[in-house]
Amino acid sequence: MRISFLRGAVPDVSRRQFQIDTSDLQLSTRIFLTSPHPHLASTHPKNPLTSSIYSGTVPLRYRPLPKEGAFAASGTSIAICDRGDNIYFGTGGGSVARVFHSGDGGHSWSAADTPIATGNPSSGIFSVACGDFLVVAVGGDYKEPAAAKRAATYSKDSGATWHLAEQQPGGYRSAVGEIGYGDFAAVGPNGTDVSQGNGGESMHWQHTDLLNLNAASFDGQEGWAVGPKGTIARFKTHFLYQIKNNAPTLVPLPGQ
Repeated sequence: MRISFLRGAVPDVSRRQFQIDTSDLQLSTRIFLTSPHPHLASTHPKNPLTSSIYSGTVPLRYRPLPKEGAFAASGTSIAICDRGDNIYFGTGGGSVARVFHSGDGGHSWSAADTPIATGNPSSGIFSVACGDFLVVAVGGDYKEPAAAKRAATYSKDSGATWHLAEQQPGGYRSAVGEIGYGDFAAVGPNGTDVSQGNGGESMHWQHTDLLNLNAASFDGQEGWAVGPKGTIARFKTHFLYQIKNNAPTLVPLPGQ
């Protein structure tokens, strides 16, 4: 999945990808969300990801930047929150990493600059997640996985403004998810980080291990993550996950 910025393009529903059409730059930019699952096609306005096509307008000042796009990131560069009313997606590859936000189910959009590392095709925002108090975005430069500067940012006002996490994760992070009680977990090539909630007032990431994980999905306090060579990690609680790659292994996180 990739969010594409296409000048003068007509959305191709059969391709079932995210597209942005900037053919009418004098008026606005249009974002088209098309269904990745044909059998789930619907026209329900509150469920844009299962619509055969759904579009909204972006003011001219938010039009795509040169070389700007969104990384596939196992589908986590876009976050659907509050039953589809709030939608966020992050970008990279351009001069600045941005988060686009719709608060009305995709009808209208705005964009905000973030402090995430960017400036080349391998850097920017790779994953976005919503929590009780914050919206969180992670990324960095996947060609410099150990670079721990400007890899995580958060918003306390639904994506209008973004702040660097007071304590950064241990490097580039490819996926982030909310794990309950305002806490988040982020995974990447050089390990996992957990940020415990502070009422949405700040964000401090704690590096927990060196397991190489690329993608993750969470449901409350439990979740799954995957990595190279068939690695599958199950997050059992805030502080414990189980690795399944050859023999199962329990790895304690902070607090155990």
